[in-house]
Amino acid sequence: MEDLQQLLINRMYSTVVTGKGLDDILAPIAEKYRDLPVTFQVQCLTQNNYYHFSALNVDSAYNELIAEFIQFNPFPKLLQSVSSDQLVYSERFLSQQQLEQNEFYNNVLKGRDNLNRSRGFHLHRQGSDVALAAVTMPARFQGTEDEELCNLLERIQPHYQNAFSLFLKLEAQKRNVDQHTFWLEQIPSAAFILDHGFHIALSNQKGRTLLQKSRFLYADRSNNLATNHRMYTNNLENLLLQCRTQKVPVGPFPLGCETPTQPLISYVPLTVLEQDTNDVEPFLKNWSPVLAVILDPTDHPVSKEVLIQKIWGATNREADIAQMLIRGFSLKETASTLNMSYNTARNHIAGLTSKADMKSQSELISSLTATLSRMPETVRAPTPTD
Repeated sequence: MEDLQQLLINRMYSTVVTGKGLDDILAPIAEKYRDLPVTFQVQCLTQNNYYHFSALNVDSAYNELIAEFIQFNPFPKLLQSVSSDQLVYSERFLSQQQLEQNEFYNNVLKGRDNLNRSRGFHLHRQGSDVALAAVTMPARFQGTEDEELCNLLERIQPHYQNAFSLFLKLEAQKRNVDQHTFWLEQIPSAAFILDHGFHIALSNQKGRTLLQKSRFLYADRSNNLATNHRMYTNNLENLLLQCRTQKVPVGPFPLGCETPTQPLISYVPLTVLEQDTNDVEPFLKNWSPVLAVILDPTDHPVSKEVLIQKIWGATNREADIAQMLIRGFSLKETASTLNMSYNTARNHIAGLTSKADMKSQSELISSLTATLSRMPETVRAPTPTD
């Protein structure tokens, strides 16, 4: 089981850094437990709307049934009852009697080996939208098998969440990338292959640009990744040592103090990538090559208004109002500045508060401020004292 755990952890990070889809990350579990449907899904918990759904160990007929009755699936909503670091045991929240009254169970699960329990966990949650992974089990799946699988899921959960977090950060920084260029250039953040020690064997364009412009990171005369910041040095060395000695992916972790604008570092042993791309083979002959990815939270190509629209689904007007509230204007001042009535402005911000699944305007503005503090100001914004 430890070998399966390590295989899964390696697979998670290698899938993310090579830009492959997330649907098959848990394929090793599906191969070991061929009777258990294994799913990855992104959905709205409050309305049970699915943005993405993929399942392993199911045939096309079963997939069609899932698609037809998926809005009645009772299991995902159970995630609302637990914290993000917990594994959900569905039977603790949903009795067999309650399950038997459910359309999804009667039309989908019951006819397939009487599937009646689920184990799942959060990968990421934003408002009422959640990404999750789950395994569904039949009534006969009990005892040692059940216990071993649950223990495995609990151990890989934090790694899967970290890998998914890295995936989101890389996706947020994507530019127009030529998919036919060398795979290192397809990583949308500063990336380096360190073949031994901190020696840079290869870097992508973002990596070269970072070393030219950074105040703290540079390439020394021997082309080693170096820093003049003591805390950065300690973190770079300790994390790289952990990655090489344990032969496991590490990060992303802050290079210095944990602040919203602090660069993040992630290391992945190239042996993890060996089965995923032939392009890394030249670096696997000697030494202990590692892929280092440095993420800059301030490196974002769009304005804050556009970010509010993209992240929270705001309209142009809602984004304008939210930006002014963040800058310290009152709702009355905002309405006057934007040439609208107070009630119209209030309705707009109430709509955005609802979209973001926040309880109040103050909670919304606090959340927006915390998120946008990671992004640099593109232009100077007016303040109430101007």
